[in-house]
Amino acid sequence: GAGVLGRVWALARDAGGCRTLQAALEDGEDDVRRAIAAELRGKVWEALECPSANHVLQKCCIALRPSDLQFVFDELNERPL
Repeated sequence: GAGVLGRVWALARDAGGCRTLQAALEDGEDDVRRAIAAELRGKVWEALECPSANHVLQKCCIALRPSDLQFVFDELNERPL
């Protein structure tokens, strides 16, 4: 859980690290889940395009409350498809 904090973006882009983050999102406390998601702020589009990080973003969308995911929608709306 909390051991991934401060390293989320690096872990998200690595195949093994992304699995570690997904497990932390599944099993972690709400505050840890929110902290993991917070480290993806500003990187939503990069995460979507990354073969590993996109899985972490998807798991965030499943594991977090909608109110904790507003930044994802905001970043998606900032850039036209």
